[in-house]
Amino acid sequence: MLDFEYGVTPKILAVDDAELNLVVLQRIIGDGADLTCVDSGQAALDYLSKHTVDLVLLDINMPGMGGFEVLARMKSQPELKDIPVIILTAEVAPETEMEGFTAGAVDFVKKPFIPKVVLLRIKRVLEYEHLQKNLMYEVKRQTRLAEERLRTSERLFEETVIALARAIDAKDKYTSGHSQRVAGYSREIAKRAGKSEDEQKAIYYMGLLHDVGKIGIPLEIINKTSGLTDEEYKTIKTHTVIGSGILESIEQFPELLIGARSHHERYDGKGYPDGLMGNAIPEAARIIAVADAYDAMTSKRSYRSILSQATVRAEIERGRGRQFDPHFANIMMKMMDEDVEFRLRGTEAPTAEYWKNLIKGESSLMNQKKEKLMDIELGLQYSGGQEALFKELLKVFCKMKADKWPAMRKAYANGDWDSYETFANTMKSTSLTVGGRRLSEAAKKMESACKAYIAPAFGEGNKADSLKYIQDNHESLMKLCDDFIAEAEEWLNEEISKD
Repeated sequence: MLDFEYGVTPKILAVDDAELNLVVLQRIIGDGADLTCVDSGQAALDYLSKHTVDLVLLDINMPGMGGFEVLARMKSQPELKDIPVIILTAEVAPETEMEGFTAGAVDFVKKPFIPKVVLLRIKRVLEYEHLQKNLMYEVKRQTRLAEERLRTSERLFEETVIALARAIDAKDKYTSGHSQRVAGYSREIAKRAGKSEDEQKAIYYMGLLHDVGKIGIPLEIINKTSGLTDEEYKTIKTHTVIGSGILESIEQFPELLIGARSHHERYDGKGYPDGLMGNAIPEAARIIAVADAYDAMTSKRSYRSILSQATVRAEIERGRGRQFDPHFANIMMKMMDEDVEFRLRGTEAPTAEYWKNLIKGESSLMNQKKEKLMDIELGLQYSGGQEALFKELLKVFCKMKADKWPAMRKAYANGDWDSYETFANTMKSTSLTVGGRRLSEAAKKMESACKAYIAPAFGEGNKADSLKYIQDNHESLMKLCDDFIAEAEEWLNEEISKD
């Protein structure tokens, strides 16, 4: 169940044409939010015209008005444009994710849903929105609280600073733990540079809060996967000034603002915000600058993958005397040389090719040998281990044979390939949710064939090949779906007889 910690019940609108997906979301979120479910894009806009919500969970592929069109209409209306939207999708292509972020979505949740992942992503967005709406009040309250705790307990002060650092990192899904790592590297550099214990602690705190100003930067800019415009880059650069403005109110620890303001200054004077050069840059900021750059290069970011150890070392070497203080760059490189295992902290994002080998060598689904179609363990996994929920979702999926799949057959008969692709997408995600791995894989291939037929420039082969695949495998896919439902209904009846 969703556990929102701010004393209010968030209002969430879920939009998906598949009842099964809405049932899953209802069970996952539970009583932790005021959840309203609708099954079409138009119904979503109608609801939003009359009600206020804190978050929209929006499916991409729906009959009629798709998710991206709904999102575009929301962003065009002043009263709706600031509502955060999480995209629900069975798509894995990077192009889909990029299109969503470009359109203004704040996050993606992949189908089939993993309950814990859904809860964490919803909670993260809601918490961020809550903090953003009360930004200046919340930050000032936190800094005053930090100052008060500093007077009585350094331990409590550190806990507060760490909590604030985690809140900062939560804005960017690619930089989880960044502030704490930079703080740790900075402290180690300071130690090796001969700094006292108190100086090391001070630099550690500065490292934790060096990016505090990002609280004031819009989420869509921070998480943007494509290149920034000049205006967006100017906005990003303001986080140094915003951060120093936030931290200057902590009178008991005035040096905290040094790291926030000056960690993007360059040794050659070409940095920002003040264009300081050489030793005119505060020493702590020179230390944090090299630690920050090291972590940026050894962590996955929205715009690139993790760099190799050799590449990172070469970049730091190249930046000695230009971007970095030579002394602290040397210390960082020595630390790297000692770290022979070099454990990478990120993983590559999925880069599944859309339709690779879709047409070539594909045999009819009818030729596959008979085997169990329902993977109960997989279904339980997507139900969070709850057998009662798994059974409920199976019943919902079986009900689709009365409306959803006949509509898919009708779309095929009418040559309505846009709708047919949408139905295949729904079959792909919902069947996997209830343990239908084979059915899901077959539906995925059919969806890909439809994409290749509708937009051949992006597919494998030509329109004729794609259409032939659809025609050769349509009946096989529908029979596989019927067989899965029959097996599911038989299993459900057996379970009822046991009770």
